[in-house]
Amino acid sequence: MILRSALPVGPRAVSRPARIVLRMRAVFVMVKTSPGHGTAVANRIAEIDAFSEAYSITGQYDLLAKFYIEDIDQVARFIEREVHAIPHIVETFTILTFEAFGSG
Repeated sequence: MILRSALPVGPRAVSRPARIVLRMRAVFVMVKTSPGHGTAVANRIAEIDAFSEAYSITGQYDLLAKFYIEDIDQVARFIEREVHAIPHIVETFTILTFEAFGSG
C-alpha cells in the first residue's frame, strides 16, 4: 500500500515524503510542549524513523504526530525511547488505530 503524506497546512505543518508501508499500524500522539518550543519539538519529532506527519493543533495539546509502527506491542517502549526523549515535551496522549477507511 502506498501512502500519500498530507500536504502541509499552514506554516507549522511538518510532513515526510510518501513512502511504502506494509502491515504497519498508524499511531497518533498528541504532544504538549513547554511554552515557545512547539516548532523545535515538531522538527525533532520529524527526525524519528517511524514519523509520517505532524501538525500544530488547538486545545490541551500543541502537536498531533502520526507514526507508523510495525510491532504494536512495542508502542509504549517507542513512545518512551523515541518521543519522550525529546527535550521540552511535557506530556503525551497516544491513540492506537485499528482500521483505516477510505483509501483515496
